[in-house]
Amino acid sequence: MYKEWLPVPAILALLLVGCAGLTKGGAGPQPPPGQLAITPSSATLRGGATLGLAAKINGTAEVVSWSVNGVAGGNGSVGMISAAGAYTAPEFPPSPNSVTIEATETADATKKASASITLENP
Repeated sequence: MYKEWLPVPAILALLLVGCAGLTKGGAGPQPPPGQLAITPSSATLRGGATLGLAAKINGTAEVVSWSVNGVAGGNGSVGMISAAGAYTAPEFPPSPNSVTIEATETADATKKASASITLENP
């Protein structure tokens, strides 16, 4: 009778080993160690809406300066971004209707990352 139960632990062990790689989640490709990354790296946003962005190195939040289309902090035509990473889209999108948000680490200006935001009418 015990011989019938012997394969069960072996099968369970194989299932667990086979599924171990599936527990990382769907975060997508990770940047190389030590590289700054913005999350989300892309999004679609309606006019006037706000999106929170985060800049991290190896999963640790970094102090960065933010710009929108090369303008520090943004402006009324491309949208504004706060020091905390809260981007508010302009009421009506510019032409073309996408903006690039860039984060530059304040301690090391060579560490930069960008995110692409597509803007839609409100």
